[in-house]
Amino acid sequence: MLYQFDCYSECPALTYPYNKTCTRCISPCVTCSTSPELCLSCIDGLYLLNATCVNGCPLLGYILEGKTCLSCPSNCITCSNSINCVLCSNNYFLLQGSCISVCPVNYPIVENRQCYQCESVCLTCSTSKWNCTSCKINLFKNLYTCVSSCPIGFYTNTQNHECEDGLNNKIVFFPLLILSIVIIAFIVVVKCINTGTSLATSLTAVLSLTEIAIWIFIAVELAEPIK
Repeated sequence: MLYQFDCYSECPALTYPYNKTCTRCISPCVTCSTSPELCLSCIDGLYLLNATCVNGCPLLGYILEGKTCLSCPSNCITCSNSINCVLCSNNYFLLQGSCISVCPVNYPIVENRQCYQCESVCLTCSTSKWNCTSCKINLFKNLYTCVSSCPIGFYTNTQNHECEDGLNNKIVFFPLLILSIVIIAFIVVVKCINTGTSLATSLTAVLSLTEIAIWIFIAVELAEPIK
């Protein structure tokens, strides 16, 4: 290569090869290609951006690697490097470092413009990855999560794979409580009429019978198979 009347195997710094001649790059390029203004590297304090030298990378859509401003992935505003996005532009959602227009079926939850899978125990979920709407095989839905065994006081419904109240959510105490109040009121009235009967003894007997009746009722309810 000819440069300043001397021949070189390669062009020296600040020049580029053109028609077997080394042509000087235009500052602030240190090296250039095909044209003196198409920079390949820049002087100290400047950074390469699209073959030009700039004071700094743009705030959005670019990341500085070394002394070069590299563009973020497509539809990305902020990235950690040239292939991994951190924040997508409007109408796009972040999934594993890329920006997509619609979250896939197996990533149904969208939070802060990011696509999330359901929690590992969930088969399906809604509104939040922790809010299970159905469970994976051999797991049972308990409130908003999935468990391998139901807590104490709950029973496993193998048909809908849910933990259900042992009493099937029935209120068992109110009928017996009302009956107890009626009987107690009756005893008080009788006591007022007939003072020969001990009120404390009568009330104790009635309450004991009521408690026994309640436990029998509960035992019958718990013995019923869950449908």
